[in-house]
Amino acid sequence: MKKSIFIVLVYFALQVLAAFVVKGGVALYQFIYKGVIVANLSLAEIILSLILSMLFMVIFLRWRKLIPATKEEWSIPSPTIPYLVLLLLSTLSSVFLLDCFMYYLDFLPDLNKQTFDVILTSFWGIIAVTLIGPLVEELVFRGAITQFLLEKYHAKTAIVISGAIFGLVHMNPVQAVGGFLFGLLLAWVYYKTKSILPVLFIHIINNSLSVILGEQYAHADTLRDLFTPSFYWMLVILSVLLLVTSLILLNKFTTSPFLIKKEKDTSLR
Repeated sequence: MKKSIFIVLVYFALQVLAAFVVKGGVALYQFIYKGVIVANLSLAEIILSLILSMLFMVIFLRWRKLIPATKEEWSIPSPTIPYLVLLLLSTLSSVFLLDCFMYYLDFLPDLNKQTFDVILTSFWGIIAVTLIGPLVEELVFRGAITQFLLEKYHAKTAIVISGAIFGLVHMNPVQAVGGFLFGLLLAWVYYKTKSILPVLFIHIINNSLSVILGEQYAHADTLRDLFTPSFYWMLVILSVLLLVTSLILLNKFTTSPFLIKKEKDTSLR
């Protein structure tokens, strides 16, 4: 647990460091060439500090040899296409069900909405949210933190703690709840595969859907606003069936490498 907490603290510290580096550099330039210093972060500075913090985190993980290095840790279980289809179905259905669940938590404040909306007005902001962010977060929260937890605790306990950490680090009431539930799915898939690619695939699909739907249907607060009540609840039922079915099939596809290792360790005692 201490290792997981340490990684989280480093994750936050590097975000602060990146913001200081970017703002410090810009402030120095402004003072030297313009004689003034603008205190607030511009859009470009926000995005640059976001990307720089991710780069710092990757460097840290590489330095501590925490980036998965084997072929198995960067692979999709066979048969690849059916497995990806099941991942896609589980992701789409979980996104829909999560949206349904969050509708009843509309009293929770969304502290990051304004910043998030501003970031998504930039091409590099979209890239950071849909591609770079998911990659770095999977390396941190699944490749490092969840791995530590699975090595120390029972799988169910590790998955719940991993989900809780993933929710809390978003530092936003709305995202904390959604992040926890989404984190459970990601941690479970990582437990079943011990591979970054499946969870990265899910994360990219989730974030990309969020960006696309937010752009195309900016007037809608939730997916509920896009459908008639009867059709919406039909989709909810369909999503439940798809999620349960896809998770059952995904469970049958693979035997967790973590479970195999524990069984081997037990047999050797």
